[in-house]
Amino acid sequence: NLDQQISKRITAGASLNFIREGQNQASTDGINVVTRGLGTPPYMEPDWWDETNGRWFIDPDDVYGSTNPVKLAEHMFDETKTNRFIGNAYLDIELLEGLKWRTTAGTDYSDAERNLFYDETLYLSNATYPGGTAQIRSTSVNQMMGNSFLTYNKDLGGSTLNIVAGGEVAKMVRATR
Repeated sequence: NLDQQISKRITAGASLNFIREGQNQASTDGINVVTRGLGTPPYMEPDWWDETNGRWFIDPDDVYGSTNPVKLAEHMFDETKTNRFIGNAYLDIELLEGLKWRTTAGTDYSDAERNLFYDETLYLSNATYPGGTAQIRSTSVNQMMGNSFLTYNKDLGGSTLNIVAGGEVAKMVRATR
């Protein structure tokens, strides 16, 4: 954060933040490996290999029809990286005694990329992925805002006159690749 008195009548400031975040997760069609692990029968060994189809064994009683969660965790990759920038700046100018103009501008920008890979030995939600599957998804969102206000204050002895006029504009731009 930065606030600076530029002159007797002008003040400016800014607040800038940058965040980089990474997530390494093991999700399978919205149900994660931990949830699958809690619901997997204890008799289902993680190393059961089905020679007939070249995949890890699928428990016929599993309503989701998925590979053992231990093998899901070992044979998949699901990582999301997010960059986010939040910033705003302002300028205050005292135009005349009692009359001030304030303008601000801000942005909240976020860019996330998800890399997902399932190898060919997995069986997820009653579906196989011959040769495996890989996906890269990227989403960016930019929210921008700007406003300006005039404020007039006048002491009238036992009363105060306060007049405010201004406006604001905002825009959001979203892109998915």
